[in-house]
Formats: sequence, structure tokens, C-alpha cells
Amino acid sequence: MSKYRIDKEDKISHLDAVDIRPGRRVGNTTRQVDKAIDLLFQCKTVLVEDHAVRHGAINASKHLMDEIVKRLKLIHNLGNEHIIVEYPLIKLNFGSLAFLKVYDL
Repeated sequence: MSKYRIDKEDKISHLDAVDIRPGRRVGNTTRQVDKAIDLLFQCKTVLVEDHAVRHGAINASKHLMDEIVKRLKLIHNLGNEHIIVEYPLIKLNFGSLAFLKVYDL
């Protein structure tokens, strides 16, 4: 997405604290996306690993990353210059987010 790199000293946040419910179509991915975006706007670097990977869905984390980026673009009006993706890590380029107001977040 962006030319800015994720530094090794960045604090990495995991999505482990998300309440994962058994079964399909119960909102697990939505809760993971919500948590990731919340962490991103707290200036955290997020390790994106979907809960379904533990059950053999090898492309689930890529799909989760795509959903996070899509939501950042559609809901929060961020462009590629604001989003730094080095799969499986993602963070925001806050230097380019000066246009945001508190109510935008």
C-alpha cells in the first residue's frame, strides 16, 4: 500500500482478545475487523491472523486483511498513502492523516 516500512521496534498488537464464537455467520470476522481498526487508530501495529486459520482456512488471514483495508477506505475515507501493509502486519501512516478530525475517527 505505502512506501513506508513497518519498523521492527513497532509494538505489535494481536487480535487474540476478540470474542470468537463457534459456528459460521456469527460475526467473528466483523468483530476482528472492528478490533483491528480500533487498535490501528490507537497508533498500534496489528498482526492480522484470522481465527479460522487455526481450523485450516489458509487464506482466511489474507481475506481478513482485505476486509480491514476495505473498511478503512470505505468508512474512514483513507487512501493507499495512509495504510501501511506488510502482510501479515498493518499500521496507519499518521503523518499523512493530519486532515482527519476527531469526529472522523
